Amino acid sequence: MSLLLLSLLAVDTATVQLETTAATLTIAAAQALDPPEVRVLFRANDTSGHAVWGLEAFDCAVYEAGTPAEVVSFRPINEPGSVRLAVPLDFSSSMGYDSLQLAAIGISDVSGLSQYPPGYVTPLEHAKAGLKRFLAQQSEDVEVIVFNHNVHNLADYTSSRDTVGMILNDLYPAGGTAFFDAVAVGIAALLEDAEDGEVQAVVALTDGVDHGSATPLDTCIARAQAAPWSMALGTDSSRTRAPRQGKEAQSPAA
Repeated sequence: MSLLLLSLLAVDTATVQLETTAATLTIAAAQALDPPEVRVLFRANDTSGHAVWGLEAFDCAVYEAGTPAEVVSFRPINEPGSVRLAVPLDFSSSMGYDSLQLAAIGISDVSGLSQYPPGYVTPLEHAKAGLKRFLAQQSEDVEVIVFNHNVHNLADYTSSRDTVGMILNDLYPAGGTAFFDAVAVGIAALLEDAEDGEVQAVVALTDGVDHGSATPLDTCIARAQAAPWSMALGTDSSRTRAPRQGKEAQSPAA
C-alpha cells in the first residue's frame, strides 16, 4: 500500500479533491491544523488496485470546491515492499446468525430456527464474499486460514486461489471457535521465511470469543507481539479485543 502525506491550505476537508493521471488517489484520513492548513493522508493505486510508488507533489492537483489549493508539503510515509497477509476466517456456528438482521424480520429467538428465512444472508456468507473479492484483487501472498474448533491453513492443501475459492464456497457455520489457535497459526505462517522489509499483517474475520483453543491466551498475546501487526475486524465494543501491534495487545476476541 502506497501511503502519502500532504499538507495544504484549505478550509473544509470534506470538499478536498485529489487528482492525478498517474494513480487513483483515495483519502484515508484528514486532520485540520492551524487554519487554513489541513493535513491529508491518502493512498495511491493504479486501476488494478496495485500500489503506485514514486509520486511527487507535481504529480498531484488538489482542489477545494473546484478551486486549486496550495500544497505546503508532500511526502511518502512508507516504502515499496512485498506484503504478506494471514486471514483467519471463522466458520463456527455463531457465524450463521446476525441478530440485527433477524430482529429486522421479527425473529428474536433462534434456538428453534431450523432454516434461514428467505433473503437472509449469514455473516459467514458476507465474510466469504468479501474475502474472495479481496483475493481476486491481490497479487501478493495471502495465507487463508479457516477455523471453527479446528484450524486449517489452506496453504497446506493448495496454492491455487481457485481451489481456495471452492473450499470457501463449501464452508457452512458449525462448531466452536478456536480463535487463539487460528491467530497463532496465522502468525507462525507469516514469521516462517519472513523477508527483510516485508510488510506483514494478520486480519481475523470472526464474531466470537475463543472457545477451546489449545493455545493459552498469554501465548497468543506473546506471539502477536512478535509479529508486526495483528488485528481483528468487528463492532462489538462490549467484548475484549484481539492482539494488536506490540505492547497494545489485549485479550483476544472479536
